[in-house]
Amino acid sequence: MTKPFDDGAHLAQARAIIRKCGWLVQAVAPHPGQPGPRVAYTAGLTDAGLPELIIVGLDIRLMQDVLNGAARRHLATEISAGDQLDGLASVAFRAVEADDTWSVAVARKLYGNDRVRLLQLVWPDKDGFYPGEPGWSLGDYQKLPAEDDAQVAKYRR
Repeated sequence: MTKPFDDGAHLAQARAIIRKCGWLVQAVAPHPGQPGPRVAYTAGLTDAGLPELIIVGLDIRLMQDVLNGAARRHLATEISAGDQLDGLASVAFRAVEADDTWSVAVARKLYGNDRVRLLQLVWPDKDGFYPGEPGWSLGDYQKLPAEDDAQVAKYRR
């Protein structure tokens, strides 16, 4: 039997990490055998008046590394929608506005729905096309999880 999720302890730990480091990276993965993308996002950048950052669909460790590098860059010079971020991985990421903040539950719980803004860092397909561009070949692969996705439901109490 798995241990029940302790929301209070998780948020207390999140606050401590944010106080120490300025942000944290929260990773969310589907349970083994369940469908759904892996997601990683920041929480804490809202304290600096910046949008939080999110990536969908890559290896968790890679997303953590990219988000940590992007967060450092974001604190030095604000990242805006349309910006291209080179040097974080073997491909350039592009920042796009993301209106749906359901996927960043820890940030929403820390700051409230009305304060959290979100930028998604998207990556190109093998031909160099980004989501939404003609030629993009991966369909909905980088789509943010919907409000009712089970993988993030435990963070939505």
